[in-house]
Amino acid sequence: MSPEGPVHFGELAGGDYMVFKIKHTAQAMQQAWAELVPLLHARGYQMEDKPILERYTGEMIANEVCEICVPIQRFN
Repeated sequence: MSPEGPVHFGELAGGDYMVFKIKHTAQAMQQAWAELVPLLHARGYQMEDKPILERYTGEMIANEVCEICVPIQRFN
C-alpha cells in the first residue's frame, strides 16, 4: 500500500523512554513541557535525539489524560 497525502510509513528506533502521564489540557501540556527537561536532568538523564510521542488510549481519552513518551539517555 502506498501512503497518500500527509500519511507516511516509517519505523521508529527503540530505546529507553520516560513516560509522563498528564491531564490532556493546554495548561497541563504547557506545564509538562516546561518541567520535563529539568526533571530529566535532576534524575541523570537527557533527551535522546529521537521522536517524542504522545500516546492515547480510549480509556485515557475518556479520563482526559495522555502520556508523553520522551526518549532518554544517561548523561555521559
